Amino acid sequence: MEAVVAKANTPEEKKRAELFNETWKIVEKHIRYTNAFHHPIKGGGEQRIFLNDFNDGKGVQGNTMPQGWVFWQRFPGKAEPAWVENAGVDGSGAVTVKLENAKNTLLLFTKNWKTVPSRVYRFRCRIQAEDVGNGGNIFVKTSWKDKNQKIVWKYALTKFCGPEVRDGKWHEVEIQFIQPPLDEAALSLQVGTQGISHGVLRMDNAELAAVLPAKKN
Repeated sequence: MEAVVAKANTPEEKKRAELFNETWKIVEKHIRYTNAFHHPIKGGGEQRIFLNDFNDGKGVQGNTMPQGWVFWQRFPGKAEPAWVENAGVDGSGAVTVKLENAKNTLLLFTKNWKTVPSRVYRFRCRIQAEDVGNGGNIFVKTSWKDKNQKIVWKYALTKFCGPEVRDGKWHEVEIQFIQPPLDEAALSLQVGTQGISHGVLRMDNAELAAVLPAKKN
């Protein structure tokens, strides 16, 4: 696209060409992030950054969950988050939230983490949705806060879970993403519901990994 600018003759043409060039750069970035989300990279392996198994309930108090996770709800004091010792996969611990008093509001288990710009990451966890019905949404989401702690919405990604996760069994869900080129950005991982006001949501085995590029032959 730099060639377009070079071929411009008049100041007005150069201005339009530069605007077109900048717009195309934004489009290219959007395509790159979208492709990482919709077309997961395979073959390069992964480097685990953390695995939270929630087997230890140390530090749980109010909305503070184990291993750096926090529970957040749009209207405080309605839903009931907790760490339950034997509620997880294979009888391990898990973080849970009872949704009876949620009144269809937005609920999140969330954790912040420092990642490296332009690297590809994959977050996965196991969730169990019991007696939640068919309405509302269950999702996994990533967003970022800039150095001023403001959310940069244009890079946020949300992956909605299908109806199969509502059968009361444990299911693995995952989302792949690229860390955007933001200085001092903080990644926010989120697992939550919206529009559900009954049943229980549980989360276990939350894992963040860096996706490694495929080795060249």
